[in-house]
Amino acid sequence: MTGLGSDLRAMRGDLHGAADRQLTQVVAMLDGLTNRGEADGLIAALRPRLARLRPPRPLNFHRILFIPFDPLIVPVAAWSRDAPVVPRTILRPLGDLVRASSPERTMAIDRLLAEHQHDNLAKTLRVGKILWPLAAEALLSATMQDDWQASSGLREADFQPLCHSIGTILRHVPALFDMLVADTAGVTLLADDLAQFMAPFADADPRTMAMLVAILNMRLPHVGAVRALNQAMGADTGTPHLRLAANQAHDFILHTLETAPPPSANLAQAEAEITQLAAMIDAQAQHFRDRPAQLARIAAARTKLNAACRSHFVDLLAEQVLAPISQIATADDSMIDGFERDARALRRFDLAARKLGGGASYDLALRASAEKLRPDAADSATTRIDKLRLAEILLGSAAAAGLG
Repeated sequence: MTGLGSDLRAMRGDLHGAADRQLTQVVAMLDGLTNRGEADGLIAALRPRLARLRPPRPLNFHRILFIPFDPLIVPVAAWSRDAPVVPRTILRPLGDLVRASSPERTMAIDRLLAEHQHDNLAKTLRVGKILWPLAAEALLSATMQDDWQASSGLREADFQPLCHSIGTILRHVPALFDMLVADTAGVTLLADDLAQFMAPFADADPRTMAMLVAILNMRLPHVGAVRALNQAMGADTGTPHLRLAANQAHDFILHTLETAPPPSANLAQAEAEITQLAAMIDAQAQHFRDRPAQLARIAAARTKLNAACRSHFVDLLAEQVLAPISQIATADDSMIDGFERDARALRRFDLAARKLGGGASYDLALRASAEKLRPDAADSATTRIDKLRLAEILLGSAAAAGLG
C-alpha cells in the first residue's frame, strides 16, 4: 500500500462521497492489512464520519496498547503541552517502538490477537494485561527514534515527557481496568480503594497526574465514583501539584462535554455513549456544585447534547423503524427480527437520552409514530401482529392495544 500516493488521493475523493455501508467495508479492508502505510491517511481524513458511524474495528496491537488513553486522544492540531491529552500522531511511532522492544513477546501477543478478531472487554483485558506492562517497560527506557519529528509532528523535547507519562500510567492500567470491571458490575468504589491505586503516583509530575485523573473521571463517570476519587485525592487539602493536576483534568473534561460529537449512528453504541455522557454531566455538576462558572458550562453542554439527542432520535425513528414498515408485509422472519431489534435499541436510546431532559419531545415523536404502526384493513393477520409488536416495543402494551 505504499508508493500509491496518486491512487490513494483518488480513492480518498471517492470515499468522501461513498455511502456509509461502503465506507464501513473499506475501513474493514484496511483494518485487515498488516501494514497500512500511506493508506492510514484514508482513515485519518474520514475520521469525522467514522466517529459518527462507529464501525466495529478488529483488535490490533496498537489499538489495545492505547485503549486506556482513548478518552484523551486528540488530533495533533488540538494537542497542548499543558493539557492532559495524547496527540494521535504518536500512536504509530510509540506502538512500533514497543513492538520492536521485545520481538518474542510481541509475537505471542500477535498470536493472541489472531484468536480475538473483534473488540470485547474480556478479550481486551486478556491481551492488555500482557501488553501494558511490556509497553510501560519499553517506554520508560525508550530512546527516541530517528524519524520521531517526521512521524509525530512534535519536537524532540516532547518525546521523553510523553513516554514517561504514558509508561508510568501503563504500569498500573491492569488495576485500573479491574476497577472499571467492578464499577460496570455495580460494585461501589470506595475512596480507600482509589487512594491505594493512586499511591504509586504520589511523586508523579503534574501532567502525568492530570492524565491519570482525567482517565479515572472519564472511565468511572458516575457521581459515586467521582466523589470517591475526590476523597481519595484529598480535594480540599491536597498538595499544590495535585490540585493543579485535578484542575487541568477537570477543565479538559468540561471541554470534552462541551465539544462532544452527536450520538453515533450505531444505535447500540449511541445508547452507551449517551449513558456515559449523562453520567459525566451529573458527576461534574456535583463536583462543581459551588462554582457558578463551571456549572454554567455544564448546563450549556447538557442543553447542547439534549438537543442533539432529540434530533438524532427523530431521524433514527424515521430511518430505522418507520421507513422499513413499508416492507413489513413481505418481510421474512429474519427481517422482522431486525425490525424488532432496532425498535428495542431505539427504545433504550430513548430511555438513556431522557436523563438529559426533553422527555416531552420523545413522547411526542413516539405518539406521532403510532399512526405509521396502526394496522391497515388490507393487512394480513401476520402483518397486523408484526406491526402491533413493534408498537408494543416502542409505545408500550396499552398504546399498542389502542391501535388494534
